[in-house]
Amino acid sequence: MCDAPNPEQDVMPKRRRFDRSKTCIRCKSSPGQIVAQHSVYCSACLQHQTLTKFRRALDASLGLASVSQYDQPKPTRSALIPITAGIESPVLFNMLEADCFSRPTSPHKPLSKRQQIWVGYYLAYIELAAIDGTRKDRSEEVKTRLTAISSNVILLRLEDAFDPKWWDAVHGQIPDELFKLDGAFPWRDTTEAPVTRLRQFIQSLPTPSGVAYVISQLSRVLLLYTAKRLDCSHILFGDTMTSLSVSLITSIASGDGFHIASDREEQWGSVRIIRPLRDLMAKECAAYYYWNGLRSLCPPEMPRAESGIAKVTKDFIVGLDRDFPSTVNAIARTCAKVTPKQEAEGLCQLCERPTPSEANSWKAMSSATKATRSTQTLCYACRTALSSRGTRSSEKTSDKILAPTWAAERGIAEFFLDD
Repeated sequence: MCDAPNPEQDVMPKRRRFDRSKTCIRCKSSPGQIVAQHSVYCSACLQHQTLTKFRRALDASLGLASVSQYDQPKPTRSALIPITAGIESPVLFNMLEADCFSRPTSPHKPLSKRQQIWVGYYLAYIELAAIDGTRKDRSEEVKTRLTAISSNVILLRLEDAFDPKWWDAVHGQIPDELFKLDGAFPWRDTTEAPVTRLRQFIQSLPTPSGVAYVISQLSRVLLLYTAKRLDCSHILFGDTMTSLSVSLITSIASGDGFHIASDREEQWGSVRIIRPLRDLMAKECAAYYYWNGLRSLCPPEMPRAESGIAKVTKDFIVGLDRDFPSTVNAIARTCAKVTPKQEAEGLCQLCERPTPSEANSWKAMSSATKATRSTQTLCYACRTALSSRGTRSSEKTSDKILAPTWAAERGIAEFFLDD
């Protein structure tokens, strides 16, 4: 007779979620305190590895890998560090302050090559309370926290993108005309406040994904012009590998694959955007934040309901980071090797990034709307964000749709779809 199979023998053994030993994989002596990318580390070894990854990424972005500290030219410009809610900003600032902005205690000790990059730094914070009127204005509280650690604090507001005074300060001139939905009208004739212009612009966007995309691009361009006015050579974002992977996949899903390289590093005139934490997982960054007793530089915000492509992508990447951290590493490193096949022609009016040469032809094949003169000056992602049809309700309080100040000279209002 045939015996019944034993089900216990067919069960696959459960895979352990950590390395073979509970001892630190680096020092081989201390007990492990955290599991990072399937390996066990003690506190000291993980912090050392975190700093090593930060320095390696910073040196690669600044071209310091093959430069001696004695051959480094004297610094003449500063750095701009955007401050956001979360743990990334305090971690980045802590590392930069220790490696780049501190000075030797002994006058006879020479400066390291990282201490000779910038003459100083600015901390910049962008207030988003004016987007819909439901957010709490935290600018004064943030200013109090930032002034406690630095005297060079820059407070910006998202509505500055529609403020002639801000544009006058950073650019020195104001466009003569600004396009509206039915035509052009003089910029100086409008009496609407920048907050009103911002909300009209946001309310005219057809999809939640478009709203998130436009807010990120407005914030980015505000920082670029601010860095240019302050004579800053670099803007240092605190994006980790996890958040960078979310941004990369979101860009591809939103039709912005041409600018994947810009999501990692970007050169805008004399200003360069770099991300020194791009090789750190979110878990490593959180452990460094906890073990060093750091404090958030921005007060926490009440949780808000998120929607759109960015929310779906974030949930997916965070799940991968929790269960399969090596996959997130593969996403970031694979996207770093991707280069655009097409050549760029001109700059996009809204995001001021290079526009692919065939963006309009691709959009024409997938859009029912006819391209206009202004549509030729937007990249594929910005045009999609402004003109895609969606289910988001838009309440137009005025027929005047004002473009940001840097796009006002030619206008982008005719992109918006009529209700």
